[in-house]
Amino acid sequence: MLTITPQAAAEVQRVMAEHANPGFYLRISCHPGPEGLEFGMALDEAQEEDLKAECTGVEVLLDPITRQTLMGVVLDCVEHEGRLRFVFIPPSSCSTGSGCSTGGCGGCGSGH
Repeated sequence: MLTITPQAAAEVQRVMAEHANPGFYLRISCHPGPEGLEFGMALDEAQEEDLKAECTGVEVLLDPITRQTLMGVVLDCVEHEGRLRFVFIPPSSCSTGSGCSTGGCGGCGSGH
């Protein structure tokens, strides 16, 4: 399933501490776009059909369709032009070694 790097997890936890209401989780979404898959993130409440999983200490919500699409995807946080940005790295990038550093990172648990 999805992997969140330690740097991305720390930044998500910082944002959640500043902006989220109690009971909110990190929702990750994915849908087809004009140039492939487009990923999104939001702080949201759980819905009945959601899978709740813990990824590197972050409680994540995934709907049934998104959870299948995120197999092998890595969420990272990188600095770009002086700002931290979240990036989703597809499995094809990881297998070719183009910038995917997941050492010490765990994928999401099986949910609860």
